[in-house]
Amino acid sequence: FQTWLDGFGYSADEFFPAAYGGNGTGAGTGHDIWSLSSPYYDGDLMETGNTLPGSGQSMPFYYSNSGGAASETKRTFAMPQDWTVGGTQTLALSFYGDPENAGQLYVKINSAKVVYDGPENAMKTPYWTQWNIDLSSLGTNLQSVTTLAIGVDGSNATGMLLIDDIQLYREAPATGGEQVWLEAESASISAPLQVYSDMTDASGGSYIGTDDLGNQGDQSEGIASFTFTVQGGTYKINARVIAADAGDSFWIRLPSAILNTTPPAANNNWVRYNGIPHGNSWHWDDIHNDEDGSIAVHFTLTAGTHTLEIGYREDGALLDAIVITDQL
Repeated sequence: FQTWLDGFGYSADEFFPAAYGGNGTGAGTGHDIWSLSSPYYDGDLMETGNTLPGSGQSMPFYYSNSGGAASETKRTFAMPQDWTVGGTQTLALSFYGDPENAGQLYVKINSAKVVYDGPENAMKTPYWTQWNIDLSSLGTNLQSVTTLAIGVDGSNATGMLLIDDIQLYREAPATGGEQVWLEAESASISAPLQVYSDMTDASGGSYIGTDDLGNQGDQSEGIASFTFTVQGGTYKINARVIAADAGDSFWIRLPSAILNTTPPAANNNWVRYNGIPHGNSWHWDDIHNDEDGSIAVHFTLTAGTHTLEIGYREDGALLDAIVITDQL
């Protein structure tokens, strides 16, 4: 936060004798390690548990827009940089999203602004997304780059991104892995599964589950069917779920996939996704087979369109969204 200047600023100390009062935006760089109520109290300012391989740390970028203003953090280089050396053509950075994020991500090089134009839900996806920026399209003096800013536009938008691996390249690097985001309520659903809209923190405002039925589903009813398309390869499925108590399971089947685990023959190829971590808040959990040591299930798929089925098994389990990814 003393390199990437934000809306909070910093106090003077022995390393930075001149205090900085903030840039007037709702941006915050780094975790809150000072407030007793913060989960990061007295911990690491930068994120060390969720980074790109070999990075060691990523930069948390918190934002809270008000009054139509964007939230922005800016780095000013001590000396102007020449970004044409070596035939540089691309600025790449990676960000990690959260389902509660809103707004439009952008970068400014000097005063030239470019907005993120990748997948619409990337800021909401809990995986690393690489953004390649074509420098030739910016119309700024790349031989004298003095500032680099990262921000989020959008009235009243709030959220947090992790930022990592900001680098210049002569040739645009290959982008990261494949991700397919599916909202639970977008499925074709049969009873007793139903759509609920009573939790404001559900992604998209809705989720699926069942009323208190008092019995276990047997794969014959209560099925949510999702149709999706992939490039082909091996994937895992990450589910955004709540399991408040021991009613903590679904049935999972992807008939066109080859699995790294074998469900019991009696299951008719359904994986018993049981033992979801308990809690009253949405969290992400890899779909696993609890009848095979709770191994995370890997699905090998051909290129094309497939159908994922998620079946009701216990009424304590709620499903908000899923991500199908080849980032194993």
